[in-house]
Amino acid sequence: MDTISLLEIIKDIEKTKKTFNPDVIITHNFSDLNIDHRIVAEATLTAFRPEPNEKTLLFMTFETPSSTDFRSRKNLKNFLPNYYFNIKKSIKYKLNALKKYKFELKRKPHSRSIEGVKNLAKIRGNQSGLDFAEAFEIIRVINKK
Repeated sequence: MDTISLLEIIKDIEKTKKTFNPDVIITHNFSDLNIDHRIVAEATLTAFRPEPNEKTLLFMTFETPSSTDFRSRKNLKNFLPNYYFNIKKSIKYKLNALKKYKFELKRKPHSRSIEGVKNLAKIRGNQSGLDFAEAFEIIRVINKK
């Protein structure tokens, strides 16, 4: 994606935005190691900037094992979770779905292994008083009431 202009990506996202008019946006974190993830995050943030009559009320980012956690630098904004979602009932489905991505999975102790993903869900659960959780970083919440 780094060969396409950011403006072109933003315009494509804006076209999709007009079709779906979402009130919640969840995208990659801005500090991901993967350049495509960072480009998508920046383009999405721009496409969903607050404007009059904007429907989007919640904008947040998610972490990607071995992409978010491998990018730890003091001069970049790291992933700072502040919203946790209970996945106790769905952790088995998540892990089974991940097994379908054989070319993306790594062997333990890699963070993108089945064990690594399960461990991260446990850690995020520990941070929030749950058994298993997914963490997100809320970037913007707009209360129009």
